[in-house]
Amino acid sequence: TPSSSIGLVQEGDTSFHRAQADNAVMLSIVTDDVDAWYQRLKQVDGIVFLQEIYNNENVPIRAFLVKDPGGYTVEFFQWLKVEK
Repeated sequence: TPSSSIGLVQEGDTSFHRAQADNAVMLSIVTDDVDAWYQRLKQVDGIVFLQEIYNNENVPIRAFLVKDPGGYTVEFFQWLKVEK
């Protein structure tokens, strides 16, 4: 759809998610308000946070990561404005 996309990311030294034989997929959800999603999910019992909310130093995003019930990594992120 016009609001969906699939991206492939090369695994490297700075990659969060390392490919494993039984789990080589990470889902990323782009939002306009990552802080609201973070606060909402912090209120839910049983959510496993793999990475608390942070601003990425290499890519202009604010993000956090959780583990879904199947063991997959789910990244919620928001693009940050880059000043030139």
